[in-house]
Amino acid sequence: MVSNNKIKIWHWNANGFRCQKAILQQYLRSLAPTARPDVIAVQETHTEDTLTLPGYRTHACPQSARTCGKGAAQGVCTFIRKGIAHVKHQQFLGSRDTAIELCVTELVINGKGRGARGGRKKKTSTTVFIANMYSNPRHGKQKFKTLFHKIKSATSQAQKDLAKREDAAAVICGDFNAQHRALGYTTTTFNGRNLLEDPAKPSSRY
Repeated sequence: MVSNNKIKIWHWNANGFRCQKAILQQYLRSLAPTARPDVIAVQETHTEDTLTLPGYRTHACPQSARTCGKGAAQGVCTFIRKGIAHVKHQQFLGSRDTAIELCVTELVINGKGRGARGGRKKKTSTTVFIANMYSNPRHGKQKFKTLFHKIKSATSQAQKDLAKREDAAAVICGDFNAQHRALGYTTTTFNGRNLLEDPAKPSSRY
């Protein structure tokens, strides 16, 4: 449950959501309400149909039918707990970047008040962008810097435009299919090198 400007986020490569849904529901029911996630970002849903999960709103991508073979869409879906103000961003990436399956949502998290003059506390809120993505290894070479740049720009713009929201943050999660020895893999792929070694946008592994 959202509290004190904090949210719980899970991300999961389901490799087929429908056959795993019952297990997920059972596990969620076993948790105390305060321990359940506010956001569940799922990759490889393997379905064209609208997915549902009790207690959550659904935002999925792609909307079109999957195809078979190289370049097939695997499906990503973001579940957001009911009661959390949010909006889905359409067409976040351009046509050249459509190889990356992406679902971007913007959440507004209300927090506790902070100190203000006269002893009153000023209510605060935080804008959080969540980018749930899947990079198909069959696409070969992919560059992630466009995604990172646009998420960063959206976060910075939110801080400028929404003066009453004193903070903005971003989370990029999912399955990059980017192998790199520094991450414990036995090999380093183009995507892995591109993700961790881009000299213009170096990644932190800590």
